Amino acid sequence: MTIGDIIRIITGKKSDAVLEWLNSLPLTIKNPVIAGTYLTGAGVAQKLTHLPEIKNIRILDIYSHLNQLLDVSGDFKDENIIKTEQSKISFSTDLSQLKTGDMVMDTTGLGGIRQETIEELKSCKVFLVEDPSSDGSDRLIQAKNFTSSRLEASSAQHKATLFTSGLGSKTSGTMTLTLDVLRKSLNEVLKKEGVLYAVASLDFYEGILFKEKDTKKFLKAIQRPAMVVSSLNSVDMDIILIKYLEKISSTVLEE
Repeated sequence: MTIGDIIRIITGKKSDAVLEWLNSLPLTIKNPVIAGTYLTGAGVAQKLTHLPEIKNIRILDIYSHLNQLLDVSGDFKDENIIKTEQSKISFSTDLSQLKTGDMVMDTTGLGGIRQETIEELKSCKVFLVEDPSSDGSDRLIQAKNFTSSRLEASSAQHKATLFTSGLGSKTSGTMTLTLDVLRKSLNEVLKKEGVLYAVASLDFYEGILFKEKDTKKFLKAIQRPAMVVSSLNSVDMDIILIKYLEKISSTVLEE
């Protein structure tokens, strides 16, 4: 398994939860808008393309170079798939286009959309916020979590929170969860008999995207094997990694 595999599995859990909730609603969404590309936004957008009633999925982000992440649930190839005939996905840095969505999903985490902006979303029928906290969030992180106030600012008919937990992580961010899977797996494999040493591909991947602003380098970096072990006995690293991935669960909690 690579780092990219782990990211895909986690974003898949989040996307499946969103899709299941949308399918349970007594209305049809045609033009969803997602605020935030990295990484939940890209994963959810790809999942929404499977709904035939959806005409266009618009992703908004202030970082234009993140458009290459829109194949995040695929093979992480260095491709820009924006607005092709085969895709329902379009990308823009114009945040005013939030007003065009009959569904708005905020995946911007501890930053987030301003309450004043949310109050202006008059045509929004569904408003969904990804809660940046998780089951291990400390008091300072919780104090910076404005999920509740964002929901209160919305006049949408259906309002809900996407909550992800299971590893006792500080946040629900996909990269936070990915690195926690690596750390916990590393600790476990080091305890196995015959293991000489093990190395996890722990790195500051977000620095590549947001400091260096190099999407190609990021996409290449996450192709690394998640873990490498030197051992006298055979060790199946994937089994250990999957064990911790299976502890992660995502659910949509409607207000």
